[in-house]
Amino acid sequence: MKPVLDDNQIICTCVEATRADFVEAVRELDEPDFERLLTRTGLGMKCTACRLDLELLFTQTYQGRSVSGNGDAAKVNFREAERIPLHRRILRAIDRVAPKVNFMTAQLGIVLSSPDVSTRVLVSNDPPLFGAEEKMDPVTVRVVVRDASGKKIADEKKKVGSGELLNFDASAALPPGDGNRPAIGSFELYRSWARPTVRGTTRPQFVLVGSGGTGGVHTQAANGRGTQWYSAFARSGEEHTLIAVRNCERRPIDVAVGRPESCGSDTFIDDAVTIPTHGTHLFEVTPPPGSDADSIFPLRLNASGLNKNFIVISNPGMTSFSVDHISES
Repeated sequence: MKPVLDDNQIICTCVEATRADFVEAVRELDEPDFERLLTRTGLGMKCTACRLDLELLFTQTYQGRSVSGNGDAAKVNFREAERIPLHRRILRAIDRVAPKVNFMTAQLGIVLSSPDVSTRVLVSNDPPLFGAEEKMDPVTVRVVVRDASGKKIADEKKKVGSGELLNFDASAALPPGDGNRPAIGSFELYRSWARPTVRGTTRPQFVLVGSGGTGGVHTQAANGRGTQWYSAFARSGEEHTLIAVRNCERRPIDVAVGRPESCGSDTFIDDAVTIPTHGTHLFEVTPPPGSDADSIFPLRLNASGLNKNFIVISNPGMTSFSVDHISES
């Protein structure tokens, strides 16, 4: 399919980049390197919602199949092959002769369960934005749910056809906590296709559905060991700040979440735990003493192994939630 796009169409709302901006950025590359394009321009680096569409548009632009509103092909001629590093040319040569193989992609998320909150996992199977008439191949989705100790409590497979949506209740198998403290668990999500295909917009999401409000975020793979940082607002009495950490190792890991000893202090007080293999822990963070209302304070997370962590903000009654993740620092 050859999509017809207006040169002034916004393709990344975070940086307000148009299709014309995108093509010009591609022209400036020494080689067809998608990741370098994103790093150089900031396209697709914030909310990442447009990244799959950018990847498709990049491929079509490079191949000369992306057509602008005036009918002109936007093919980009890169510099001679000798400018491409040797290791890339070797890998491309291998790609040309190697057989295509099926694979599964793994993603991670958390599960909260209480009388006032459930967790839904959503996976769509829609065409990309710039290929809306394309029919997608079915994708097989496997969801593995674990409790806080890492024990597997559910393992289900679902096939999602073209244009369909999987809406899976990941909290159904997790015994609920009370209203003051929801039970915490996690899920692993795997997607597989029967043959090499276009993956479309299958990026999974999970949604914390509270009786007073709902928040969701897309899933990701694990973060590395070491130190990561969050920022939080000092809003005692108005909201709770929670950090959920999932152990992604095949061994226990040590995790500490710290906040300043007092407002403006460089000394941190840590809440440290050992999280079992594939287990999950929910840290609750209080603002440093002396913090002004709505002031911002730092949170430090140290982990001795691979993990996936999320910041969860709730109202005092634990009935309304927002959730976000952190990328590598």
